[in-house]
Amino acid sequence: MAWINAILSTILLVIVIYNGHLTDKYHEYVHKYQQNNRIALQAAFDKIKELEDDNERIVRQFRAQEQAMQDMKDIIDRQDGLINSLYDVVKATDKTQQEYNRSFAESIRRVANLARGEEIETDKKSKKTA
Repeated sequence: MAWINAILSTILLVIVIYNGHLTDKYHEYVHKYQQNNRIALQAAFDKIKELEDDNERIVRQFRAQEQAMQDMKDIIDRQDGLINSLYDVVKATDKTQQEYNRSFAESIRRVANLARGEEIETDKKSKKTA
């Protein structure tokens, strides 16, 4: 029986040693798993930070584009005002030009009448003969 006890003791010793080895391997795997989780979490947090930075950049660009569009609208409104002012000036100039042309034609008619020796009106009340 002593040899059975020795064999069983040896088997028990091997089991205890192997159990210690398995426990070490388990702790090693747990440590690697935790390390991998830390790395994955850090990578996720870095990606989140990168996305937040991208989002802030996009928001800044969008606001800048909104401001540029508002500036363009203001410029267009000012140009519309200038165009309307130019149109008013052209209309006024056109009226002035028409009045000048009418007056010039009247003067030419007077000169022609004078050349023919006809009566001309110097004003509405008096008439002269050339």
